[in-house]
Amino acid sequence: MTRVIVLCGGEAVRWNNHLGCAKQLVPIDGRPLLDDTLVKLRDAGFSDLHIIGSDPAHRRPGVNYVDVAEQPPAERGNKFLSSRSLWNEAGTTLFIMGDAFLSPTAIASLRHLPAGHIGFTGRMTPSRITGNRFREIFALCFDAGFNDHAMRVLSENE
Repeated sequence: MTRVIVLCGGEAVRWNNHLGCAKQLVPIDGRPLLDDTLVKLRDAGFSDLHIIGSDPAHRRPGVNYVDVAEQPPAERGNKFLSSRSLWNEAGTTLFIMGDAFLSPTAIASLRHLPAGHIGFTGRMTPSRITGNRFREIFALCFDAGFNDHAMRVLSENE
């Protein structure tokens, strides 16, 4: 089974409260981006859903919520380490960036990751919409066999 962790723990410094709300709560077709993502995840068959956030407004009914401020101090500043207590120990962990708009096709592509693999979806070119010149990963998944390695790599880069 895949555990999904939607990462909403950033402080959105670059966003600067542009629309008067957190990026994850920007309305997309009449509903917050976070809700749009959760609906698409459920439609794709994901049910083990968790949000790691920094704002009580990120809480959603039926979804486990963990406040990033309650994580160990050494893990709070890293979007992946802040969710370490939630990583799946027996299956796949899928990380979704809470401020990214993902199509149903992109989400479905991460549904069945073969054992021993790492998967991701993102933009491999500059963004025509935001002007961001860099590539970005919007979702990442790996099976439990990579947990220790991921932990070491993330801890070393702090």
